[in-house]
Amino acid sequence: MLNFERPGDELRDDEFPDEPWDADEADDSPTIACPACGAEIFDDAEQCPSCGHWLTDADRQSTPRYSRAVVVVFYLAGALAALGLVLMLFGIL
Repeated sequence: MLNFERPGDELRDDEFPDEPWDADEADDSPTIACPACGAEIFDDAEQCPSCGHWLTDADRQSTPRYSRAVVVVFYLAGALAALGLVLMLFGIL
């Protein structure tokens, strides 16, 4: 059996970052749509991870910036509106 961890390999307290990375905090970062493929990318990205397009300052200025939270709210509002329409069609509402 292979064991790659040996006693003493653990991180010391001074080796941990001051503030742990928080996924919820990253969700509020502003994003833009890649002008080449339309993928949602962070607005400070230099290159699109999806298609490899290098972003210029002109790309950033011409593309609207939305945080992920705003995008999620719009998707949820659209889904609720669609659900309401379906329920109205079947006479449930």
